[in-house]
Amino acid sequence: MNFGIFLPAFLVFFTCMVLHVLIWRRWLSMISSLVLLAIFIFIPMAVVFMLVIASGVLPALGKILPPPLTILEILLLHFSLSLVYIANYPAVRAISPSLEIMLYVWSSPRKKMTQTEIAKKFTETTLVKARVDDLFVYRLLVVKDGRLALTWFGRAIVFLFLRYREMLGLPAGGG
Repeated sequence: MNFGIFLPAFLVFFTCMVLHVLIWRRWLSMISSLVLLAIFIFIPMAVVFMLVIASGVLPALGKILPPPLTILEILLLHFSLSLVYIANYPAVRAISPSLEIMLYVWSSPRKKMTQTEIAKKFTETTLVKARVDDLFVYRLLVVKDGRLALTWFGRAIVFLFLRYREMLGLPAGGG
């Protein structure tokens, strides 16, 4: 095993993470899975491609770069980390009712609350509105004739999700 790939791969991933945080803090509404793919996948691939091309033109650069197999190993580890991050990003960004409950209890004067007190903190619209807003941002929902409708991309996601659940032998609805 080539342990020399870990530091460069983590540095590439960390650099992409910093770029993502900077963009996220400035343009939260534009962060989507496509932007994450650009930051974590396409930009690193473009940089490596440009370095490979440049090393052909500038032989001195080729002597500094690691061997091609090592570069591929670094990219593979970086892409693995990146894809896990991208897959989990929607869950991290979403409002978690469980976390909200823990934060309410934590910030309560006595660090204790009854179930009734917790229930009063939540309304149905609190949890649903954030999800609907996200679906608009990701262009999965639109308003047609005063009602919410799925875009073609939203319908494609639902179709694939239903086929996947069917393949696993799970019912169409549910979690």
